[in-house]
Amino acid sequence: MSAMHKNSYLECFTTNTFANEKTFMLNVYFAVAANRVIVDSVTNQVSIIDLFENLKSTDFPVLVPKLSFLFYVSREKQDAPVHDLNLVCELEDKSIFEVSVQLEFKNENTTRLVLGVDGLTLPHAGVLKARLMDKTVELGALDLAIEQMQSLATNTKPGLAH
Repeated sequence: MSAMHKNSYLECFTTNTFANEKTFMLNVYFAVAANRVIVDSVTNQVSIIDLFENLKSTDFPVLVPKLSFLFYVSREKQDAPVHDLNLVCELEDKSIFEVSVQLEFKNENTTRLVLGVDGLTLPHAGVLKARLMDKTVELGALDLAIEQMQSLATNTKPGLAH
């Protein structure tokens, strides 16, 4: 099952900007990867469709047609309602992609960040790490195992099951 790091990656962090002595704290409670993450426009409830515990392929590179990330994040009341962050995805410490995101809390102390990726090519097996970053500070990370399966041998004799 894909899992968040249970060490310091999930703990609150403090960043000091020395110019104005502003301190803020964000906490990522959990993150998941799935085929689809849907937020209902009427009820605001989240549905996670086809949760990815890992991804398996017999051949690489492999195209993942659709991959969605969900991060559940909280803030302290005194924190700003908007934060500019980055989602950094790496496969075995090699950058696959990076995207800037704006996290908006509005009048709430918690929010969900849902990011969809269409057409992600994975060049080889390994661990795909999706890290939610505030500049150089990692707020939370999701590790997703990318595994290579053995190819199924094909039988060339007619009349036998493959």
